[in-house]
Amino acid sequence: MKIIFEYGQKRLILPVNPESLRVNIPSNAQKVNVVGLGQVSIPQGPDLATISVKSFFWKYLFDNILQRYTTDYFTEALSLATIRQVGSEGFMEDDSKKFTLLNEYITWFKTWQASKQHARFTVVTMPNEPKQSFDFEVVCDNFDYWVEAGQEGDYYYELNLTEWKNISTTSLKDQKKMYSNI
Repeated sequence: MKIIFEYGQKRLILPVNPESLRVNIPSNAQKVNVVGLGQVSIPQGPDLATISVKSFFWKYLFDNILQRYTTDYFTEALSLATIRQVGSEGFMEDDSKKFTLLNEYITWFKTWQASKQHARFTVVTMPNEPKQSFDFEVVCDNFDYWVEAGQEGDYYYELNLTEWKNISTTSLKDQKKMYSNI
């Protein structure tokens, strides 16, 4: 599977899939106390979905990928300027550039969060995998990243996303008119 984020003309494919991908769609039911009956629940429709992604950017993955794939394939997948510095043999001439590439992932998420824009979050399954339906417009509630003891250069991260729904000012004006007539 591939996990893809897109906002504006920017696109990012996660290099390492998370162990699990949790989507939570809570109920938005209104609870009311009825005399002689007790508490009842009145369905109001689903609440906004929340998505949690926790994984890492593995420095040595880039060592292997950059040796196996051509520049064009990797550039198309990542859409990042740094990868253009890859040599024609498909590996970085300077080992420090691998750290630059990893930092671009961090920068991509920080830039998206600061942009205050929603993004499309999609999970694409490969032909031999069972179909999965993950396709949401989301905003980034929280982006944490850190390093841990272990492999030098690895970054761990956690993303907390909330479903984004478009509302137009026209629909809000229509609702205001509807309620003002009551």
